[in-house]
Amino acid sequence: MTFRTILLAVGLMSQQQTATAPSFDVISIKPDTSGGMGIRLNIAPGGTFRAEGVPLKLLMQEAYDVKESQIIGAPAWFNTDKYNIEAKSDEATAAEMTKLDPDKRKDKMMLMIRSLLVERCKMTVHQDTKEMSILSMVVAKNGPKLKASAPPDMSASPAPSPNGPFQGIRMRRGDLTGNAVSLSLLANTLSRQLGRTVVDNTGLTGVYDFELKWTPDENEGQMFNAPGSDTVQTAGPTVFTAIQEQLGLKLESTKAPVAVWVIDHVEKPSAN
Repeated sequence: MTFRTILLAVGLMSQQQTATAPSFDVISIKPDTSGGMGIRLNIAPGGTFRAEGVPLKLLMQEAYDVKESQIIGAPAWFNTDKYNIEAKSDEATAAEMTKLDPDKRKDKMMLMIRSLLVERCKMTVHQDTKEMSILSMVVAKNGPKLKASAPPDMSASPAPSPNGPFQGIRMRRGDLTGNAVSLSLLANTLSRQLGRTVVDNTGLTGVYDFELKWTPDENEGQMFNAPGSDTVQTAGPTVFTAIQEQLGLKLESTKAPVAVWVIDHVEKPSAN
């Protein structure tokens, strides 16, 4: 997802424009009182969206394709209170969604989740630019230690995607495993894990296989804790040390203008 996608829903920033944005037909929101650590997000066929144990700040991160640090003005409960959500499209929208390719389907779902936040939380936002501390990902002094992904086997069954090699990252707290992954995707994933914007400035344009393991800080990547992952971890390298030793890359702290979304108003959703 790119900055272009974010701009697709600028119309949601006013109630008048929201009236014309795509939205769900039926929405159920209930506080999650289970006390569990797990978070689940699911987009089902036919335009149904389900979320379990999700704070609204994470929902906004997904809907606007931004990092936590790019959301300004959120009240404390927006990040801590968790909800279970089920939202369904009407029949016409569901039929249309099934005909869209995956990227366009996700784009439309993002707009619908934004409408959900406006309709049920009375949320209004505006976009701004703020100079922030970021992490610039560059090649380390001794060069990269990356394994280039093998070209897809065109004779394999099933046939490879016509859009190119599969890109994927398996992600746990302090553990990333990549298969045919671009470094821009790695930077985006690290941003989510670390809660800070990471920008790929390596100049490397290939796709790579890798495994990156580090010991996260206490507050790092809490949103991605799976059930049982809150156990004490063995002391190991920080992400700064690990990425240099294991991938031959380096994270350098710097400042740069970053696009942010400012929350002007938001209310707790009523349960139904």
